[in-house]
Amino acid sequence: MYDVYQALALLATHPRVDPGRIALMGGSRGGGLSIMAAMTRSLKAQAPENLEFCAYLALYPTIRSTVDYGQLASRPIRLFMGTLDEATSITTVRAFAESQRAAGADIKLFEYEGAHHAFDNPEFRTLVLARVSGAMFTVAYHPQAHARIQKDIQQTLVEVFAKQ
Repeated sequence: MYDVYQALALLATHPRVDPGRIALMGGSRGGGLSIMAAMTRSLKAQAPENLEFCAYLALYPTIRSTVDYGQLASRPIRLFMGTLDEATSITTVRAFAESQRAAGADIKLFEYEGAHHAFDNPEFRTLVLARVSGAMFTVAYHPQAHARIQKDIQQTLVEVFAKQ
């Protein structure tokens, strides 16, 4: 988490970077990190003074129903999930998004029907069984979901940057 906020601070000093237009995006465990970086308690504890990401994008993020994420940042939080993801079930992600939306978060879930974990990675053109922390799950490329997520992320950033 510390490294994420230090990267934000460094990018904000670059003369060709608008500090109000720096978004955080991560996939899988990096997607979970994006959500953790959006937690207000993380922001208060570690974020650089007067700096925050303009949006938090999480692709097939690691989300655990046993974790208390607390209140999230007021900035847009976007989740991109395959409906067949076994690493974090779509049911868990839907429940997370619904509870955070009910608590006032600007959160939106994009679902990709028939897509597994890492569906945007063409290196997984054949199904692969992965094991992380003892859990087995399927990793597979899904060209239609890959095309859709590219459009969804681009549109998301256009909307977010237009508000800056």
